Amino acid sequence: PDNYTAQRNSYNDDNELYTETTNNGRKCYRLKRDANLHQVARALHKTNMKMLLYYNDMYKDNTLRAGTFVYVSKKRGKADERYRSYMVKEGDSMHSVAQQFGITLKALYKLNNLPYGTPAEDGMTLFLQ
Repeated sequence: PDNYTAQRNSYNDDNELYTETTNNGRKCYRLKRDANLHQVARALHKTNMKMLLYYNDMYKDNTLRAGTFVYVSKKRGKADERYRSYMVKEGDSMHSVAQQFGITLKALYKLNNLPYGTPAEDGMTLFLQ
């Protein structure tokens, strides 16, 4: 157990990959630099790549930008009560909004009565509750 903790912390410290946090009541990691899920899974050691893809609404191992939340458990169906809606900014995607607020991508589409796959548009208001 001690070796595991030391190895895990040294990987994170040496590479400054993530910060452990919670978002919308779920444990997650916020990336400090661009990475892919394979790198994150390797850094977390006990995390299964298949589950990371599932928990993060991803179908392949894409590059994730610094600041992205990576979840290690199932996200919720709606955002924390403090967040009722969100106005989409340039560069946002439905996926990035779902990650930012810790809700499933499917739930985000459902909350907004949008067909799955509809892109986010700059200035669009998305409901999070």
